[in-house]
Amino acid sequence: FNTRDLSSRRTGRGVVFAMGLLAKIVDDKHAVYCGTAAAVLAGSYVLYKMVGGDTGFRTNFFKVGNTGALSREDMKDMIDGYEEFFTQDDGKGVGARKLDTPKFVDHFYSLITDFYEYGWGQAFHFAPRNKGESFDASIIRHEVKIAESIKMKPGMKVLDAGCGVGGPMRAIVKATGANVVGITINEYQVKRCNEECKKQKLDHLASVVQGSFLEMPFPENSFDGCYCIEAACHSPTLLELYKQVYKVIKPGTYFSS
Repeated sequence: FNTRDLSSRRTGRGVVFAMGLLAKIVDDKHAVYCGTAAAVLAGSYVLYKMVGGDTGFRTNFFKVGNTGALSREDMKDMIDGYEEFFTQDDGKGVGARKLDTPKFVDHFYSLITDFYEYGWGQAFHFAPRNKGESFDASIIRHEVKIAESIKMKPGMKVLDAGCGVGGPMRAIVKATGANVVGITINEYQVKRCNEECKKQKLDHLASVVQGSFLEMPFPENSFDGCYCIEAACHSPTLLELYKQVYKVIKPGTYFSS
């Protein structure tokens, strides 16, 4: 689903409806012509969207399905593991498997990242949307607001805890000029993030490290702040994550989540 394209879809449906109505007014022969034209226009519109004809679809449809470059066997194992994670223990929840959350999250994003990029974009989060504001604009405004909340500015080095493919960090470094280091547990997301940072010529300001934000691989007091955008939900408890953040940011700096 893609909320960015709702207005475009309504427009497309409106065009098809209008042409269909016109066809009923004229004789059968003309109706066939009009119906065919409507079908061609609608098909062309869908194809345009599928191949990434505008910013509403940031990943070409025909590139979707890589699922983290997994083999078929690995993919099946991960899907089985995903389903097993949610098996209830006599209706009492997932029990001790909650401690396996990092492994579950890693598998989940290997399976879903390509589809998220196609249908959602490179920023895997939501944002309040102002009247008349596009989906993309609302996402970026939300990210910049988070950067402002931790007082980001040029020369600072800030941690993005749970950075995904780096959509937010790229928007934030463009807006602030600060340096952002991201961390994600998923190897495939590291690859995608590095590709996009290099493609957008932002790799001098934005970089990513593979690892768990529950076991930060950084020295103490090494960041001028930290933010975590809709990723804290992947920690078994918030306390575990917040302890790690507290360890790696400098005293007196800010954390936004």
